[in-house]
Amino acid sequence: MRTRPPFIRRYQIPLFYVLAFALTWIVWGSEAAEARGLLSFHLPDKLAYFGVTFAAVIVALLAGGKAGFLGLVKRMVRVRAGPQWYAAVLLGPFAISMAAVGIYRLFGGTIVLDPTVTLGVIPIFLLNEVALFWGTEELGWRGFALPRLQSRYNALTAALIAGVLWGLWHTPAFLNPASPISTYPYVAFLVFAVGESIIVTWVYNHTRGSVVIAALLHGATDVALVFNGTILNGAPLFWLVTGVTWAVALVIIAVEGPATLARGARIHPEAVVEIEPPATRVATA
Repeated sequence: MRTRPPFIRRYQIPLFYVLAFALTWIVWGSEAAEARGLLSFHLPDKLAYFGVTFAAVIVALLAGGKAGFLGLVKRMVRVRAGPQWYAAVLLGPFAISMAAVGIYRLFGGTIVLDPTVTLGVIPIFLLNEVALFWGTEELGWRGFALPRLQSRYNALTAALIAGVLWGLWHTPAFLNPASPISTYPYVAFLVFAVGESIIVTWVYNHTRGSVVIAALLHGATDVALVFNGTILNGAPLFWLVTGVTWAVALVIIAVEGPATLARGARIHPEAVVEIEPPATRVATA
């Protein structure tokens, strides 16, 4: 059997993030540069998302060969989970968004809605978002990075690291006025991404590392933000969404515990990928 270089195995997490950031930022950087007159062209926007895909697949193959790649594929197609988890990821984001909207209106805020976003278009919008995130962002953030982070850190720490990097990854999109995400307050978005990462990790650990269900949660969150007007109503409403998201995250931490975010139980082996070479792994009591 071919031996994988210990360096690649040991540093596969930073290698993945460096590659994912570089491939994505080249694309979004070209858009930001064109918007400022520094370039006369830009690379297709959707390529930015597939930078995460390429990074995950490349590093999985380099670090784990066929087994590493197949592990990634298995997490992508894992759909068996209790119906309560499907309900949570599809309805939870709308509950969070509606709670924020309710608080906003309670204190006199006026909500402006996009007339093109109707109940009829939500299923199509959701399917489009889920398909995109399933094969790109969630494949990388949760399919590749999170299980490896959880082999080194407890679940909460892994979620915090993944959330900070997830938020920072979007930075070039904020420099492009044509990007919808550029309308969000940057700091609030970073804080939101970390809170959302805790929620996604909680779901991930309860569904044996399902990328499908993580993608459903990610897609439903985006749809909820658009449907309830968060994207059109400025910083105050987005900060409220962020606050409610963190309130949910804190309840999860308190109830489930920071070690596994799964009520004290061990994280299922299929939700963790060991990354240290066996010869160098240090046993702990």
